[in-house]
Amino acid sequence: MAKELWNKGGFIQSINPSDPDYNEKMKYFKERHDDPKDYRCKKCNKPIGKHNLYWHEVMCNNCFFDEYDM
Repeated sequence: MAKELWNKGGFIQSINPSDPDYNEKMKYFKERHDDPKDYRCKKCNKPIGKHNLYWHEVMCNNCFFDEYDM
């Protein structure tokens, strides 16, 4: 697994436990399929949930994966 992080298209995001939003972000590390989609992708304006807001740089999955050649 670690080897793939260094390949083209690999992506890792770190989070600081002293971040005031740490607990909120961690709640959405794994998002449920029925979580509300109250936000919009910054590239295509498609509705996104908090997982994408916090973990995919405010992008829907398609735009995020395109951005990082994944």
